[in-house]
Amino acid sequence: MKNWEQARKGIENALLHHIAPKMFPLKKVGRPYRHVTPLSAARHYLGAHGVDADRISDQNVAALAMMPHSDFMRMLADVGSLAAATGRLRMRAK
Repeated sequence: MKNWEQARKGIENALLHHIAPKMFPLKKVGRPYRHVTPLSAARHYLGAHGVDADRISDQNVAALAMMPHSDFMRMLADVGSLAAATGRLRMRAK
């Protein structure tokens, strides 16, 4: 699972940069993932956990990655929470 732990930081940075580029600059760790979509991130997550995700339909990839208590779900929740919290802080600062 170490591959996923290393990639998670890059994927988080790339997704945050995609959501709000001015608030979240693309870091070196995120550059390899700058074109990653949530679905391709799910494929990467499953691949890092031993699943041959390239041979699975998009619908099944999403279903497997969205299983309750998956680390992928936590990553998406963290990205959303951080983006929302940062946006609220910027609104208060104005």
